[in-house]
Amino acid sequence: MRETLKTISYQFIAVMTVILIIFPIYWLVLTSFKTPTSSIYSTEFHLLPVDLTFNSYLMAFQYPLLLWLKNSVVVSIPSIVLTLLFATPAAYVLSRHHFRGRKLIMRMLIIMQLLPIMIALMPLFLIMAGLNLLNLQGLIIAYTASSLPFHIISLKLFFDTIPVELDESAALSGASTYEILYRIILPLAKPGLAVSSVLAFMGVWNEYILARTFLLNSNDYTFAVALGEITIYWQIPWPLFAVMSIISSIPLVIVFVLAQQYLKEGLLRGAIR
Repeated sequence: MRETLKTISYQFIAVMTVILIIFPIYWLVLTSFKTPTSSIYSTEFHLLPVDLTFNSYLMAFQYPLLLWLKNSVVVSIPSIVLTLLFATPAAYVLSRHHFRGRKLIMRMLIIMQLLPIMIALMPLFLIMAGLNLLNLQGLIIAYTASSLPFHIISLKLFFDTIPVELDESAALSGASTYEILYRIILPLAKPGLAVSSVLAFMGVWNEYILARTFLLNSNDYTFAVALGEITIYWQIPWPLFAVMSIISSIPLVIVFVLAQQYLKEGLLRGAIR
């Protein structure tokens, strides 16, 4: 009887957790079909749809959505590539080689993660302004620099799970350090690279503070900045804002679906470590 009650309680907690996760998504989708005058500001609570309309979806495409999406992609993909390009060899060196100052470097990377980005916002702005990089290119550099410490630590912990005997065996066969990394370690580290790529994509795609600071031209706005500007200045109806939020979330869903297989293994191996 005790085991049965325990199982039922666990199932109840699991169901409630799923409901808490799904309900905001459901409410966002429901809001996108509402009319701002009769539904959004009503004092009555309706769990099921009432007075549905597609006007918000039709209005959404009157804005430059494709331009905002293109700018977000232009910033996201180079940022991910550059982050992995620099973080991977750094993480491998910290994982495999023991040298003087290694612990200090790890501590510095951890400390850098504890500092909020607002502290470096003004210095970064002044540097980028002096270099005439207050644009998408400067934003890519800022994203890469700010995300490197986290991804170096993350990949380093993942490389630690790969047996060092593989490196030693390859070295005895005459392989160089670069060959060991790119021909042996990286194929085994695909789950870890997938996790880092997805996390980097999420961080860049949804980031607002740096993008709003560096992007002075409205033609360079990413989707996150555009949503913020619309809400603040254009007094856009909330159903339309919900529609644009759904559109902005579609690339994230696609990335998660495509990387699902690697994410499961990568997160599991990271947890075991």
